[in-house]
Amino acid sequence: GAAGKTTLLLTIAALGAVGRAMHETMLCPKPFKSIVYDAEEPREELSRRLAAICAVLGLSWSEVIPKIMLLGMDDIDFSLASGSPGQWTQSVELVDKLVATAADPEVALIAIGPLNKLSPLDVSDNTAMSWFMKLIGQIAVRADVALLFSHHTSKDADRHGAAGAAGSALGAASIINSVRIAYTMSPLSPDDLIEQRIPEAEANRYVKLNDAKMNLTLKSSAPIVLHRAEYRLKSGDLIGALKLHQSGRADVSDVDILARAVHDLMGEQESGRVPSAVVIARWQQLDPSRATVSASALLKRLAKLMQERSNRIGFTDTFGTTHVFTTIKPTANRLDFVYADALANGV
Repeated sequence: GAAGKTTLLLTIAALGAVGRAMHETMLCPKPFKSIVYDAEEPREELSRRLAAICAVLGLSWSEVIPKIMLLGMDDIDFSLASGSPGQWTQSVELVDKLVATAADPEVALIAIGPLNKLSPLDVSDNTAMSWFMKLIGQIAVRADVALLFSHHTSKDADRHGAAGAAGSALGAASIINSVRIAYTMSPLSPDDLIEQRIPEAEANRYVKLNDAKMNLTLKSSAPIVLHRAEYRLKSGDLIGALKLHQSGRADVSDVDILARAVHDLMGEQESGRVPSAVVIARWQQLDPSRATVSASALLKRLAKLMQERSNRIGFTDTFGTTHVFTTIKPTANRLDFVYADALANGV
């Protein structure tokens, strides 16, 4: 809830109207038209959000608007099905009208949601949802479009983390089993904030998309990070919009900076053993974006980086000599860096 699902659907439609994809992992070969319906917002609110999206992303309002049909909760009863358990029937008139509208060759996307508001069927009933997902699939096939819908995560997933977990979807497993592509949309974790160089105080201004299910391609391990931007309408209202976050990552990676810090500290201290607390302090000096991050968070980040690299980091000095460092763990809360070859020789 309140993750920005509707704004995401509108963003995809707005970018599609001008032939742009939201991220490099997504394709948009040409501009297309969309039908966007939201069961929780009136069309006026959808229009306000679309105006903010166009402004934030630098899109031409006059170019985008003719290619998006906006439908809100006050426009139409968008219940695609009805009936008692085991005796469900599709809303033939509505389905036929939707398919006919989407039959325009330029229409390539129907974006609707949330799923639990598209019919009175019980989202936790596997049989009911299997039937309903088949109906949605038939609409997509008949209209020859992609059908994108938003859905909520379960309360358990909200408590324990839903990022990248297909099983975090609320209700029956048949929902996620029926789709070809699924993303989770969730807040950034402490590790994400460090990775993306985002201050902890601004965490609520960001959200991430993780691949949860990819039947048509390989899953990516890296999330798509979106910034919650704001735009002030002429009415004075501040409206949220999503745009791709530019992490501002330095040209030199964390690993390179850490290895340099260890090398320089060993030279300055004339010691072959440097504690992690000193390394982290130097890390913060070498990379100002780390200055606002707590030492405990950086220690966790450091331990994760070492684990990912089989406990080895290297630095090449001005003479072209590569120095490889590893860590030893004398206490539960402390890591010491040493030369890897020295450790191997028992020094």
